[in-house]
Amino acid sequence: AFAKNKPFFGKQFELDRGIYHDLEDAYEVVKTLYDEGGVVSQHISGKGYFVIKDAISGKVREKYEKRGIEVVTLDKVKEMLGK
Repeated sequence: AFAKNKPFFGKQFELDRGIYHDLEDAYEVVKTLYDEGGVVSQHISGKGYFVIKDAISGKVREKYEKRGIEVVTLDKVKEMLGK
């Protein structure tokens, strides 16, 4: 049950492949995003967030930002959650 007062209600998230290398960490990230009302997809369209572990090349960042997708680090997501 997703409550509209959740911080990520209805927001889309796509995770960088590097996040999945640590399966336990990836599970926690996905679970937290879902618990907070977010939607995790393999490939998002429209507005949303592309979550990276730390750094990313400028070309990749530009590709996502041209599509209206904000590139954020895992730490930034945790900060957005207040965790």
